[in-house]
Amino acid sequence: VRFGYEVEPNDRAHAGVSASRERWSVAYRWRLRAAWSADTALVHRKSRYSEASIPRDEGLLEWSFTANRELPIGWVLSTGYRWSDNDSNVDVFSYDGQRVAVGLGRSFCRVRRP
Repeated sequence: VRFGYEVEPNDRAHAGVSASRERWSVAYRWRLRAAWSADTALVHRKSRYSEASIPRDEGLLEWSFTANRELPIGWVLSTGYRWSDNDSNVDVFSYDGQRVAVGLGRSFCRVRRP
């Protein structure tokens, strides 16, 4: 289990202003079988755009689940799902969504052995 807390105090005062953010997260990884693993995470992020042309406060809640399968010769097949809900005090910036992803990856780095 991993717990996280991050703070981004951004104070740029121009049109491309970044939000000040506070983010909490909890994640868990477990081995399902010899070649299978799974990850799940829950994230809550508060953003304050106080210097933006449209000042606003937002709260983002995300939950994700990923399953990974180790394939022969170093390849990994991944499939994942993410649900998001962003609430803003300015309606045009509120949204919710879902994402499904499938990927195939491999590391081409060699481990040096003594």
